Amino acid sequence: MMSAISYDGKIILENKNKLFFAPNGNGGIYEALGRSQLLNEMKSLGIQYITFVAIDNCLAKGADPKLIGFMIKKNLDVGSKYLAKSCPEEKVRA
Repeated sequence: MMSAISYDGKIILENKNKLFFAPNGNGGIYEALGRSQLLNEMKSLGIQYITFVAIDNCLAKGADPKLIGFMIKKNLDVGSKYLAKSCPEEKVRA
């Protein structure tokens, strides 16, 4: 969670004396995993790879075998796929 800011850059308050907090986006999973013991537990279970998919992309492959295979072959720690927009206003859906 993080303090929320409006589109015009103003801090949003829950009430007169309290900040409003909102989810910090998909990236919050990395901090949460770092603070928890889940990475150590996964390692002890022999889990070598994990994948994340943005919550707003229900059509994305959760475990894309081509991307994972490429990452393993190239010994990469992180991989990302995206679609380029044709203009800033385009709503890209994959």
